[in-house]
Amino acid sequence: MGKLLEVTDLKVGFRIDGKEYLALRGIDFDLNKGETLCIVGESGCGKSVTSLAIMDLLPVNGRVVDGSIKFKDEELTSLSKKKRREFRGKKIGMIFQEPMTALNPLLKIGFQLKEALKLHQGITGQEATEKAVEYLDKVGIPEPKARLKQYSYQLSGGLRQRVMIAMVLCAEPDIIIADEPTTALDVTIQAQVLKLLEELKNELEIGIILITHDMGVVAEVADRVCVLYAGNKCEEGTVDEIFNDPKHPYTKGLLASVPDIDSETFENNPIPGVFPTIQEEIDGCRFNTRCPVAKDACFNGKRKIPLVKCSSNHHYICHLGAEYYETKL
Repeated sequence: MGKLLEVTDLKVGFRIDGKEYLALRGIDFDLNKGETLCIVGESGCGKSVTSLAIMDLLPVNGRVVDGSIKFKDEELTSLSKKKRREFRGKKIGMIFQEPMTALNPLLKIGFQLKEALKLHQGITGQEATEKAVEYLDKVGIPEPKARLKQYSYQLSGGLRQRVMIAMVLCAEPDIIIADEPTTALDVTIQAQVLKLLEELKNELEIGIILITHDMGVVAEVADRVCVLYAGNKCEEGTVDEIFNDPKHPYTKGLLASVPDIDSETFENNPIPGVFPTIQEEIDGCRFNTRCPVAKDACFNGKRKIPLVKCSSNHHYICHLGAEYYETKL
């Protein structure tokens, strides 16, 4: 597998009331061809900010403070805005969280698809119409020709999400970033969308970054998993390693928070405490106030948090280091 994307020590800041605060505090990961990487964590942990930084779509008060984003060894952070626009869509496409707001309700589906074809492939006229039908058919939309004349509000949530995927495919990207693509969809449609993404990944040999907080989705589609908390990476490994042998206290907490469907009461164990805000300064590990096994070192802001390697694919960042292997939460 060839490496498509490499993110190194990425730091993203947002200016609030005249002061800049870090939302990402130096995260690292990569993505290979034909692979699905799931980025997981609670709301506010930095998942969507990561995707927006890659796409160069950060809001006006946000910026990449430091770090590297490489697409096939080409450094994206040093490119001009014009060059970044050429990458956006054509090389790296994004499926946004809510298709109802991502699609323009005033324009017909056909117009929006053909606009993407014209911009990224230079296709217009009847050829663009035929291509648009082809892409709608590829993502499993029934009567694709008739759908070109419809507006987004005339479609169900599942069909709108499929249209979004078709629009991304119009640019024929090497990477697709899917930001919570199954939000607000019922479980049946959710399964269909996830299956579609998996089929497209295998057919087109692309890389997929899937952003989610749903551990059930992660278990179903991920090859590798990157766990974020409050702008920091906690752990990374294969899906089997993360689910069967988690190491970081936060990863264990996330998995314990999933309701047990085998229990009559759907028992779960939520992580105690409150998630920190971007403006909240915390000495040491940002998870220390919620961690059930935190020690004095975890509250020492001057002590570097060590990276512990468990295997060639599996590592975590924690002060407890090797001691954590004997720790039971």
